[in-house]
Amino acid sequence: MGTIHRLPSDRRRVESAENTPHDSQYGGGDGGGEDMLHRIKILEEKVATMATDIAVIKSNYATKEDTSAIKVEVANVKADLHSALRTQALTIIGSMIAIVGLATGVIIKFLAA
Repeated sequence: MGTIHRLPSDRRRVESAENTPHDSQYGGGDGGGEDMLHRIKILEEKVATMATDIAVIKSNYATKEDTSAIKVEVANVKADLHSALRTQALTIIGSMIAIVGLATGVIIKFLAA
């Protein structure tokens, strides 16, 4: 087989080790036979489940129309919010001017008397 080279991070000498072939000890399975048919059956079942899951995910995707509609709704809400804030600020400013005017009138009336 080939040779595996491990590169240490601290710049020490490079180690070489022979690559061991895959067998049951190294997670390679037994290479086929009776067990392989069972493993293929399990893989086919998992692929079918994944295909169903992917179809569900795709059906729940947001389309360009959905995202553009949301952008329009957000823009409308922002415009409504700005309008409401502007109206509220003008109402507060008008009320404060009226209160200052009334207070000034009362003060002038008491000073003139």
